[in-house]
Amino acid sequence: MIRKYGIRNHGMKALMIGLGLLTVAALQGCSHSKAVEVHNKVGRQVRHSVHGKLSEIFFGKTDVVVWGHQISLTPCRNAAMQTLSDNSPLDSHHVIQCGATKVQVVNEELRVNEKSYGKLQKEASVRVADGKVAINGSEVQPVAQVAQK
Repeated sequence: MIRKYGIRNHGMKALMIGLGLLTVAALQGCSHSKAVEVHNKVGRQVRHSVHGKLSEIFFGKTDVVVWGHQISLTPCRNAAMQTLSDNSPLDSHHVIQCGATKVQVVNEELRVNEKSYGKLQKEASVRVADGKVAINGSEVQPVAQVAQK
């Protein structure tokens, strides 16, 4: 089974942890909040990449931290992150791609699907969900279209 589906070591570890979580939830008649609590507890105990993969698998959510900004994408499975530049907050370019959604943080500026949402304040929390963008809990509208290169 492992070779057939190409699951590597961390993928197998995530799969086994996930099966364990489902078993625990079923045996305890777990509510969703309890399952999230157990998931977060496991996340603190295993490598971050495995924890991130569990979030993608079970909750359809990807969380990324870029220069102190917490970025969350939902629904999202199989996200890809690319760092094009990472010298300082004002000289960086990070790209998170998930399906048709493309989130970029370029020199502290938030861009979602080629639309600019302005400069992020220090340690901002960003949530991109179903085509809507919220910064620090408040839904925001784009300020400009980003010029295509």
